Amino acid sequence: MQPNNGERLAIKNFISIRNSNRDRQERIKLIIKDQIKQHITNKIKEQNHTEKEEMNDTKNDTKNDTKNDTKKKQDELREQQIKEDVKDAALYKDKPYNKQQILSELQSLELTTETIENVYQEKYNGVNATGLGDFIRGSYFLMQFCDDYNLTFCINIANHPVAQFLEMYQNKKPIVYKVLNRFELTNHHPHILDDNIITNVYDDSINNDFIHFLSKQRVFNRKKYVYATPYPRDLIDQKYKDHMKQILKPTNNLLVLVEDILTKFDLVKNNFIIIHIRYGDDYLIKSEEMISMFHLEIIYNALDKLDQTNNYFLLSDNNIIKQTVLFKYPFIKTHFNEISHTGQGIHLETNKLQNTMVDFYLISYARQIVAFSIYNHGTGFSKWCAETYNIPYVCRLLN
Repeated sequence: MQPNNGERLAIKNFISIRNSNRDRQERIKLIIKDQIKQHITNKIKEQNHTEKEEMNDTKNDTKNDTKNDTKKKQDELREQQIKEDVKDAALYKDKPYNKQQILSELQSLELTTETIENVYQEKYNGVNATGLGDFIRGSYFLMQFCDDYNLTFCINIANHPVAQFLEMYQNKKPIVYKVLNRFELTNHHPHILDDNIITNVYDDSINNDFIHFLSKQRVFNRKKYVYATPYPRDLIDQKYKDHMKQILKPTNNLLVLVEDILTKFDLVKNNFIIIHIRYGDDYLIKSEEMISMFHLEIIYNALDKLDQTNNYFLLSDNNIIKQTVLFKYPFIKTHFNEISHTGQGIHLETNKLQNTMVDFYLISYARQIVAFSIYNHGTGFSKWCAETYNIPYVCRLLN
């Protein structure tokens, strides 16, 4: 049956509406697609903009960090300069020189390549020498000083009577320098610890004083001859000690005397303890015999703690002290040889000086040294022997 006209119109309208819906759906799809595409584009733009801003922020932060770092470094340099200025102000206050003068004098020393020689002899322009320990101490100072400033040093004991007992100076005639100045300044700043133990606080400002002193000294045979006794830094290089040991190497004759003492008292090298009591020049030089009971109490308090299974040997510049200590501690060994100060203008008798050097080398063979002194600088005789031969050492102030 064929559709009538009404049915045909209805079918035509249906098809038309369906097609219209399809077109509408396609347009909607296109619109949605365009919107999605636009949304993605916008997101990409936003992301790019954000990244750009972040990059700019990072650059700005980097610039700010760089500026801050630069400012911090400038502040640190400024602070360091202020500290140096304050230090210089203290270093050159009341001195007969200024910083520029010291730098100029040091440069002159470096350019002339002159040797600085520390000389040990009995007098310097009429001024007495001090003891052998002081000279050893000052020689270590000179070695460090010359190494610090790239200068050349020499240590010379040939002009002192002690040289007759040193192997290096055998068959060498002394040449006593009449025009030779003693460097009078020192950097001795004693500090007394608990139990009266003596130490020294090192002060390197002495270097400028010494540079200025050297600039005033005359040159002979490309050398400046001096007598210097300042304190060296606490840590002394082993090469300096080895050099000093070569200079202090005793003659065979003196070694025989030392060996005789070791044998007589049954002492084994590096296996006995030295007790050294420096009671002062009033007894050694002026023969005064007063002994302070207070001083004895300090000595007794330390010696009461001794381990009697060890071997002890007592050395002192005071025979009364020796007798007193031995009476209370009979296990301690000693001898009563007459000794002499090596400085202070003392007339040096060969036999007494020989005994003094025997004591020095007995100390050099000790395992440990326990010292006492009435002086706040201690006793250089045993201190610098101990330093040279790497022996554990402690010194108490009798005060």
